[in-house]
Amino acid sequence: MPRNLDYPAPMHGRMMRQRLREAEHDARKLFATLRDDDRVPAWTLDKVATGADNLHQVSRYLRFKVSNPVHWGAPDAPAAPVALPEVADKPFYEAILRGLEAPVTANTLALMYAWRQTEGGKAAYNPWNTTLKLPGSTLYGTNKAGVQNYTSPQQGVDATVRTMLLSRYASVIQLLRADATPVDVANAIIASPWGTKGLLLDVLAMYGRGKVVVNPIGTVAGAPAISTLAAAPAAPGKKPRVRYEKPPTNWLAWGGIAMLAAAVILLPALIGGGKSTVPALPAPPKANPRRRRR
Repeated sequence: MPRNLDYPAPMHGRMMRQRLREAEHDARKLFATLRDDDRVPAWTLDKVATGADNLHQVSRYLRFKVSNPVHWGAPDAPAAPVALPEVADKPFYEAILRGLEAPVTANTLALMYAWRQTEGGKAAYNPWNTTLKLPGSTLYGTNKAGVQNYTSPQQGVDATVRTMLLSRYASVIQLLRADATPVDVANAIIASPWGTKGLLLDVLAMYGRGKVVVNPIGTVAGAPAISTLAAAPAAPGKKPRVRYEKPPTNWLAWGGIAMLAAAVILLPALIGGGKSTVPALPAPPKANPRRRRR
């Protein structure tokens, strides 16, 4: 590639170093300013404090955040009531909540919508990028994680419910069933192995300010509409243990069997007068001691 004559290599290097110094100064100044702001999520401050490979990008990111205060939120603040919009995919989220045995409330729906927006899954009927393989499901694109395309809304709900009920997400399910605040559930999701990061708290902060965005769920041509989704499958639980119980002893039956056996044994002796009816075998011939052996 020919060198850019307007920016020779030495000058370009000096300019880049100067820009990095300016970006580092901006990042430190903004961090000092935002550190005392209760509206700034802690995870964002951690990102700024630890730095990044490109401080110029960090500076641009922080400038965007400051110029758009709607993106700031307080993860530890009490959740404000959110006016959730009516979306066409609402039956899908309701079916998942029923499958998890969680109530369908404003708290749980807000969490599901924000979680979906944070994940941004585009696979068919798989808004949270589930990797569980089911009959007929296919790999979404060329992703290495194994995210699946599902054949129908019901299959997508089934796969999502079965994945969420794994023991590693027990704390998330417990909070959903208790109708906890979306922020509490979000913190449990971030701490779980699911992979959703701290952006979920920012999205919930936007929801608290009335900016609710719910991306449509990916579909498959010819599949049933999500609005016609049937009831969610029951949450698969553990199979009940079948305990073997020893049947009670029937002493009357055992007494009858004993009497019958005794009768079979004693009957021949009683009929024959106590003598055996089997003929005795003849005695073997005695050897003659006087006969000489040759």
